[in-house]
Amino acid sequence: MVTVAQLVEPRIVIPVVVGSSPISHPTFNLLFISFPFYAKLCNQNAQQALAMLSLHKLQQQLEHQQAPFDSWDPPFCGDMALRIDQQGQWWYQDSPIGRLSLVKLFASVLVFEGKEYFLKTPVEKVRIQVEDVPFLIHSWHWQQTSAGPALIAVTNLNEQVLIGQQHPICLQDYQAQPVPYIALWRDLQARLCRTVYYQWIEEAQQQPQPNPNQLWLQSTDYSFLLGQL
Repeated sequence: MVTVAQLVEPRIVIPVVVGSSPISHPTFNLLFISFPFYAKLCNQNAQQALAMLSLHKLQQQLEHQQAPFDSWDPPFCGDMALRIDQQGQWWYQDSPIGRLSLVKLFASVLVFEGKEYFLKTPVEKVRIQVEDVPFLIHSWHWQQTSAGPALIAVTNLNEQVLIGQQHPICLQDYQAQPVPYIALWRDLQARLCRTVYYQWIEEAQQQPQPNPNQLWLQSTDYSFLLGQL
């Protein structure tokens, strides 16, 4: 059996400059254009140096570099045998995609439109399957800012998200239990993994609560509900 690694590793070329001529792998039959990825996690020393980073500057550093997706109107080219399972693992047919760089490339053109998921470029749009949401929050940390402690969530693709008005939290049912989900870019979402959820509950228990029957957590000037007691 030919694995997805054998299919994609030798052939896909990712262009560096928008407008260059990328070469699509014939199996995927897509034209991909590379966009900048999120800022990487700072190491501990860098975090200490940025201890009192302004909230505005932090938002600028972490904000996803948006391509003009709304202005693109490519033709729909059918379904592609790509699937994202409930744990955020990407699959091509029955083979997991192990290359993080390739997954990040696909994720950079992933959109949610009309309750369906597509890989969208200026020239083509193909539909893929997502079992729950595309991303999971696997880790997090506090970042001291001029507006107070900011909660930074980190996805399974090592993308950092500043929890706040631009990326709010809402509770949604997952496996018959309310679980926090984060609103991201292009109408995509990320779900908190169980370990992070429990850690946030512990953090909330150390903060004053406006309602004794609820658990709230605060990130700078943004407060959000974690659950009912």
